[in-house]
Amino acid sequence: MTNSVDHRPDVVALPGWTKTITGDSNYHKIHLEVEEGNMLTGLLMRVPNRIETYDVFRYGQQTEENRHSEGKKLLAFVRFGDHMCGHPGIVHGGATAAVFDDLFGWLFDYQGIKVFTAYLNTSYRSPTYVNTTLVYEMHIDKVEGRKLYAKATARDGLGPDSTLLAESEVLYIVAR
Repeated sequence: MTNSVDHRPDVVALPGWTKTITGDSNYHKIHLEVEEGNMLTGLLMRVPNRIETYDVFRYGQQTEENRHSEGKKLLAFVRFGDHMCGHPGIVHGGATAAVFDDLFGWLFDYQGIKVFTAYLNTSYRSPTYVNTTLVYEMHIDKVEGRKLYAKATARDGLGPDSTLLAESEVLYIVAR
């Protein structure tokens, strides 16, 4: 079964401050599909009060010459609902790490590269509260043959006044 995440009736609308990205022609929305068997899109995003918003944008135009380039960027707006808590009102750290891993996968997948996670490290800097729209930003840091390195942050908004909630880095291996 495949349905567009964009057509879920319970998805929470993005707050106005996100328009600096959604209205920027350099950012291109990736239309995700709800897939059976996929933990994030097939389970958590189909059940109310789990992941209420999951809007993913790639930065820039993709060409054959730049598809593996260091510095390629992805940005996502994510909102966790009330049923994603580790402690009351605070998002479970495992959910935060799972979203990092999924989005890192999209960073490479939208470029047509099939990858597998070899290493994922997430450092938590501040509590992540439910019912808050988060900004996940990630970029390709380094490419060494089949090894792809990327880094990311999760914040509670855009700009210098936002709070850093978590940081993550990953090593992916390109499938043969």
